[in-house]
Amino acid sequence: MIISKEFQDKNIVELGSGTGMVGIVAAKVGAHVLLTDSHEYPQCLELCRQNVDINGVKDNITGIWPLSWGHFDQQVIEMPSFDYILSSDCFYDEKDFEDILSTVSFLIDKHDNKETIFYTTYQERNSDWSIECLLRKWSLKCDYICLDDFEGNTSCVTGSDLSARHTIHLLKITKQRDIV
Repeated sequence: MIISKEFQDKNIVELGSGTGMVGIVAAKVGAHVLLTDSHEYPQCLELCRQNVDINGVKDNITGIWPLSWGHFDQQVIEMPSFDYILSSDCFYDEKDFEDILSTVSFLIDKHDNKETIFYTTYQERNSDWSIECLLRKWSLKCDYICLDDFEGNTSCVTGSDLSARHTIHLLKITKQRDIV
């Protein structure tokens, strides 16, 4: 179960922030958060700024930056290391999957002394799409977190009837350290 103390005083980057909701919640529990979204969506970065102000978390937001997955410019190379990487529903378009995971792998590799954890949610839109090969390619491993572990398996969270199998997944992705 993910609890607020896990994020308190930790350095976090949110990928594909959109509205910034995930990072703002992390900031509210005491994390130091960098919000990011693609340079192609300046309106998302502006929306993040507005939502940071509205939610009174400016002191815990370390920045709001453009970051395009799979592009490693000087700003990305000079980014600090993070304890956690967070995203919500970024695995939307299959063409972005490798760019997301290459970015995650790069950011995890920046943190030499301890393990950076990437938590992400996604909605399964096509059962033929899989990130398993890409996880292996980028030396990452994935654990599924059961939504029942924190009462996340309800219709208001999953958006589906409880009797139907929902398609919302929560993943914990870390570096695969024992590759032979």
